[in-house]
Amino acid sequence: MATTSTKSTRTTRPKTARKAAPKASSRTVSTPVASATVEVRTKAAGRPRASYATYYDPRKALFAYLGAGDAAIATVRSVPDKVVELSGKVGETVGQLPGRFAGILRDPRETGGRVTGRITRTYDDFAVRGERLAGRIRSSAYTKRAIDQSRAARSQVKGAVTSVRKAAETATVASREALKKVS
Repeated sequence: MATTSTKSTRTTRPKTARKAAPKASSRTVSTPVASATVEVRTKAAGRPRASYATYYDPRKALFAYLGAGDAAIATVRSVPDKVVELSGKVGETVGQLPGRFAGILRDPRETGGRVTGRITRTYDDFAVRGERLAGRIRSSAYTKRAIDQSRAARSQVKGAVTSVRKAAETATVASREALKKVS
């Protein structure tokens, strides 16, 4: 969405400067002051542009949270296979650590930029993964069955509330009638 700007131009009237009244004379002297044109630019009110990096979408945050949980569950499920696979490579990985840290220590700004980009991509990937998971949950047969059951239960509860309310009204009327007969 592109922002529009509106221009409004305001011109001020020439103002006259008044000198203090002279002591001996009753005459005042007026001198004109130059006029000025003021141009004011304002942004149109509305939603911020989509290109703003700071634009926050709560739905995307929820989907990212859901996607991160899904990724964590998938990772935990794959751990037994990875343990067996990586158990023989521990020595090789430890030997590679000094070289990895040397690259970070040489130029931390470059590493920071890469890390920031990686974090952004991971966040976006989690959001996409979470949105897909939410879609699968919505279209699941179990979810649809649960929604139907909750609708039926809600209908039954409304019926029960109506029955109880009518019974309470009937009991109130009967109590009043009995009270009138006794007194």
